[in-house]
Amino acid sequence: MVANTATKFVMKTVLIQVEGQVQGVGFRPFSYNLASRHDLTGVIRNNMCGVDMMLTGTETGIDNFYRDLIQHPPGKVIILKHEMQQIPDKLFRGLEIRESLSKGQPKLMLTPDIALCADCLQELNQVNDRRHEYAFISCEECGPRYSILERVPFDRSATSMQDFMLCDKCQAEYDDPNDRRFYAQTNSCRECGIKLSLWQNGSKLNIEESENIYKHIIRTLEDGQLVAVKGIGGYIVLADASSSGTIKMLREKKQRATKPFALLYHHIDALKKDVHVNERAVTEWLSDAAPIVLFRKKENAGHSLQGDLIAPGLNYLGIMRPYAPILELISRQFGKPLIATSANCIHSPIVYDDQMAIKDLKNIADLIVLNNRRITQPQDDSVVAFTPIYRQRMVLRRSRGLAPSIKKVDKSADDRQILCMGGLKKSAFAIQCRNNVFLSQYLGNTFYLDAQNRYEQILNQILDTLSCQPDIIVVDMHPEYFTTHLGKHLARAFNVKLKHVQHHMAHFAAVLAERDHLSTDEDILGVVWDGTGYGDDGCIWGGEFFLYRRGKMKRIEHFSYFNQLFGDKMAREPRLSALSISKDIPEVRSYLQPHFTDTEWSFYQKYLSRGSGLQTSSVGRLFDGVAFLLGITEKPTYEGESAIRLQMLAEQFDRTNQDLKPYPLESPNVYRLVKAIIQDLENDVANPAIAFRFHLTLVGLVSSIASRQNCHKIAFSGGVFQNSLLTDLLIERLGRKFELIFHEDISPNDENIAFGQLALMHCEQSELKSERKSVISLEE
Repeated sequence: MVANTATKFVMKTVLIQVEGQVQGVGFRPFSYNLASRHDLTGVIRNNMCGVDMMLTGTETGIDNFYRDLIQHPPGKVIILKHEMQQIPDKLFRGLEIRESLSKGQPKLMLTPDIALCADCLQELNQVNDRRHEYAFISCEECGPRYSILERVPFDRSATSMQDFMLCDKCQAEYDDPNDRRFYAQTNSCRECGIKLSLWQNGSKLNIEESENIYKHIIRTLEDGQLVAVKGIGGYIVLADASSSGTIKMLREKKQRATKPFALLYHHIDALKKDVHVNERAVTEWLSDAAPIVLFRKKENAGHSLQGDLIAPGLNYLGIMRPYAPILELISRQFGKPLIATSANCIHSPIVYDDQMAIKDLKNIADLIVLNNRRITQPQDDSVVAFTPIYRQRMVLRRSRGLAPSIKKVDKSADDRQILCMGGLKKSAFAIQCRNNVFLSQYLGNTFYLDAQNRYEQILNQILDTLSCQPDIIVVDMHPEYFTTHLGKHLARAFNVKLKHVQHHMAHFAAVLAERDHLSTDEDILGVVWDGTGYGDDGCIWGGEFFLYRRGKMKRIEHFSYFNQLFGDKMAREPRLSALSISKDIPEVRSYLQPHFTDTEWSFYQKYLSRGSGLQTSSVGRLFDGVAFLLGITEKPTYEGESAIRLQMLAEQFDRTNQDLKPYPLESPNVYRLVKAIIQDLENDVANPAIAFRFHLTLVGLVSSIASRQNCHKIAFSGGVFQNSLLTDLLIERLGRKFELIFHEDISPNDENIAFGQLALMHCEQSELKSERKSVISLEE
């Protein structure tokens, strides 16, 4: 008993290393205060891998500290790895947080931006608080992180906050272990911090006082004008959501005919008046990421909300909360919902540079609200949805608040440095560096030059931040993608191997890797449906079924090929999809011919009769064609509009007391499916019933193929699975018989291609290690 008591007072020194998301989340001040409570002395600091601590204390004190540190860290901390080892005894005079160690190569997670926290919100609205209505209030729990990062480790001096020197009061908070802003790197106040300014027609307005600035902003909005505000990741345009004239003007200026706008709601009580809420969606809306969340519209929305102008023809609204203090102040003082849409010109990425905003946004916004905090990592707002019945989470755009993330791939450790370039339209890249994985934010449609420049800019920044020089570069098989060309250029510049990966195999691998199924011994059916992707047979794929068996991936079935008419022209004109999928069905002529001139009709009929040309299995184009046959969209104005409206039409079908059956389809034969749809049209079946039956048929087809393959697990990827009705029907009809694997944290669309490319590199490496032939479609 005496010996055990004595052990409690034996002093020792330990070195603790913690890796993960531990920088910019208050981990150092938390560790300091925890160590102080356990009577430890020593030093705590950031390094290139995370946080290290050299501490001296009693054995009991150190053991209890380590247990509490790892088991009960702050909520935003993600610990991936931790280690404690005893080192030679060292005597410290006290406990301190020291200057970060910036030597070595980075091996850490980059913390995303964090929405305004409850404590800062309270201070913001408290009249006698010194940060009352300070538009850039933050603390160790909230504020910009990734969007202001210039290098690592994360310290004020490594961000754009280095431009602002702390005043005496802020410095005192920063130095005080008992203050909630102890060691908060983004700390500032009105005296020493970021300044607002107003610009109009390229000139700065002579309005300095913050109270007058907000009055001018609110007055501008109330007058029906457009206000561009610099947010966390870039500029957004605000407009009165109750003014039809303002909304029409915004659509004209942004050249955005029907694509839905997002909304900004100040409070959840206002949200509940206009939309149907559920627990999962509200939790997401209130989360630290604070994305745009899709909610179902109510029939009689309050606030005179112009729902049909904001989201024409749709039954949902995309709504964000005020994640930044300036948005909180504007939305609270305005008192009604605001449109909040990214400030950019058509086909261009979000504007984030102040000089560019002054120059370019004057053609869109009547007033521009600048601040002098530099954005280093521009980001759009993230978008998340939940299916209406089963609440399956779908990330539609992964950006501010959700990116960047480092995800592990569930294969054996791989120390190669790999750069994966991703796809074309919904671009993102992935980097594996020192066994960590970085997955970039959404970077836009790299078909266009401005997005290409933004992609290359962000890629260069991250390669530099991570000190990464790739050993391998992976690109899509499509020879004309910008990312393919850039990847080839970089492979030559770095003098490294170039790998080509098939698009839909990357999709399949992405969902397997995300949901930890790469190492499974069970067969998994992969269902990958989207608009386009270059196949290894020279055709355009998009309606694919794969089998994954013990690390090997094989295409087993696909939707029957039909003509891909003139490349992307077919995606822009659904009538061409309708014409192609029904070319051998005489009855379709009366539905389609009125939508073509005589010259066009003759030309396309001759072209199709030759039976040659590029072929596709695209389910995305199948959706377009069926939508056109049902009279939904003549000319879509944004990507995916035809498919979205077909889903909306199907949701109009009243399932009460109606047991609708799928079309009889045992194999993915486009001709038979379209023939059955035309037959229903001939029989005057209501369009909503046909649209719903089309969705049911796709579900039944998946079930049939899974049963034939004797697969009990089915994984889904590709843009088609952003369809919430289809996803709910899959869960409803197949969920009890099969294990269904959906994306949850990564988008099913082409944002996941880079992550899937990386996953396939791990599969290939695993195959090489076991001396088995790789079946992944790769070219050097």
